[in-house]
Amino acid sequence: MKGISDFKAHIAVLIANLIYGANYAIAKLVMPTYMQPSGFIFLRVAFALIAFQITYFFFKPEPLPRKVHFRLILCGIMGVATNQLLFFEGLNLTTPIHASLIMTVNPILVLILASIMIGERITPLKSMGVVLGLAGAAWLITKAATGNSIHEASLLGDIFIFLNAMSYGFYLVLVKPLMHQYRAVTIIKWVFFYGFIFVIPFGIENFLETDW
Repeated sequence: MKGISDFKAHIAVLIANLIYGANYAIAKLVMPTYMQPSGFIFLRVAFALIAFQITYFFFKPEPLPRKVHFRLILCGIMGVATNQLLFFEGLNLTTPIHASLIMTVNPILVLILASIMIGERITPLKSMGVVLGLAGAAWLITKAATGNSIHEASLLGDIFIFLNAMSYGFYLVLVKPLMHQYRAVTIIKWVFFYGFIFVIPFGIENFLETDW
């Protein structure tokens, strides 16, 4: 049963990453011609919050202790507000190729943060897997790069993408223990609720200024 469960988890992560990969090109088509990055995130997180709130109604209510909400607030800040705002602001300034290449450092950051924050052991096998994955991703992305993409990239945008990768790494380590104790839909509902609160001050103005 554990093998089947692991397989389903890996398939779910693969599908999520395919959607995430498409996100680079789709978002770049919209920004900044039609909508500014922070306004885009305001709309994106608002719709996600509504979707998860509606989904939650189909499940039995799951109350959470007050101490868990403190961690959920941190997850909302790191995994929704900081992560997404930095990612879209960075993507707006740099190229999709640079952004995707920089994001390949995420597994290394997660490995280091998990070791520091929750004491997860860094095994030789994990290290080798991360290095091979990074090498493969870097080779594929570099082969797809064009000469123009280097000139179109922005150092500030690249820095934003790297900081986004760090915040997402923190989020993954923070949320992992909660996923073992509570339903995923419960955790995500609250993560997006708190995340949206922190997105509002940054995105509401650009959202309202959008020429629909």
